[in-house]
Amino acid sequence: MLEILIIIAVVKAFCALAVDKGRSKALWGFVGALSYYGPLLLMSFFLLPMLVGAGMLPFITRDNYFFVGIIINLVTGVLCCLVTYGILKSLPGADAKSAPAAYRSGESALDLDDDNPYRAHF
Repeated sequence: MLEILIIIAVVKAFCALAVDKGRSKALWGFVGALSYYGPLLLMSFFLLPMLVGAGMLPFITRDNYFFVGIIINLVTGVLCCLVTYGILKSLPGADAKSAPAAYRSGESALDLDDDNPYRAHF
């Protein structure tokens, strides 16, 4: 139940930011869900049992395996999701993609102050 609530919140946050950035809402909602749920599944089915079986996590016993496993899986999923959210947040927005670089920086695209003798003066 907790995973379902978290995945709904993740998809909603990714979709809202994707709309603000002028990106595909469905694509980034899927990427957000995958960035949370993919590492969570990898950790719960492969990495955590392997690490516990190898004795690398001595604080996990048979008595607390379920509860500590849930916490470790959720933290892993949320951290990977936050990294992906940061990547989406750092992408340029729709207005920055459409404007040329000279206009984004505030300077003119035409340099009319140069002394180019080969430029035609009309």
